Amino acid sequence: MSGKVSILLSTYNGDKFLCELLDSLLSQSYKNYEIRIRDDGSTDKTRDILNEYSSKHQNIILHYGSNIGVAGSFFDLLENAGEDCTYFAFCDQDDIWLKDKVSYAVELLDNREADRPLLYFSRYEYVSSELRHIKYSHIPRKIGFGNAVVHNIVAGFASVINKKTRALILEKKPEVSMHDWWVYLVVSAFGDIVFDRRVSIRYRLHDANVVGAEPSFFYDYGRKFKRLFSDKKTGALALSHQAAEFFRLYAGEMKASDEEILKKILSGKSSLRERIGLALSCKIWRQKPVDGLIQRILFLFNRY
Repeated sequence: MSGKVSILLSTYNGDKFLCELLDSLLSQSYKNYEIRIRDDGSTDKTRDILNEYSSKHQNIILHYGSNIGVAGSFFDLLENAGEDCTYFAFCDQDDIWLKDKVSYAVELLDNREADRPLLYFSRYEYVSSELRHIKYSHIPRKIGFGNAVVHNIVAGFASVINKKTRALILEKKPEVSMHDWWVYLVVSAFGDIVFDRRVSIRYRLHDANVVGAEPSFFYDYGRKFKRLFSDKKTGALALSHQAAEFFRLYAGEMKASDEEILKKILSGKSSLRERIGLALSCKIWRQKPVDGLIQRILFLFNRY
């Protein structure tokens, strides 16, 4: 197949590292691609940089809009991407793409059925602001709906989807805080997920990251502890909010076993008996045993 790829980049006050990212996108070994950028209301020099690059490169397409947040901006990009594109790659504004990133994704996706929703994601390297190596991302032990409903392991910047997934996502646009988690949940229910052990991106850790990563044990669990006491849709209650949204949009369309998981999660908000069942269930899992234990405790205390 090896069709055209649309790289979807949402920017917001990201002038510090933007040039490095754009240079890495323009250096891809795979040449049949567009770079579609939506600025989400930047007030720094981001738009000046974008205008400069787009004036020099015909495959850069700009969209300027008001601030609608990360998920809204990416859904808008996905909707406006080129209809002639076969694959769609999400991109963050401050990372470095290795030259074969797009080629790796196309290689593996081309070997799958094009008429099924597909989601590709790869390992990545955590680096400092100065691009010093920190560590590599974990290899997931088990991928599936029972994981996706409680835990997002698919980083948007490392993921690529096909036309079928794009159509499925745009058919019923949700009210959620993060696009990548939603895509993982949808494809785990209706399609196939392809994980690539090869590292294809350098993920920069710094204070301005929209969603922080976890460079160390203490940083990771310190961040999770803060989220535990947040009632925002991006905090502890994100899980139940997203489950409710998924059930609202897809009830009756998914596999019976997946729908049963959602029903238990939703009924558990008002039933201690259901929460105990969730805490003991082997159909729901996170990637690390300690995270799984914490999740089960959160179920019991209705903090989800």
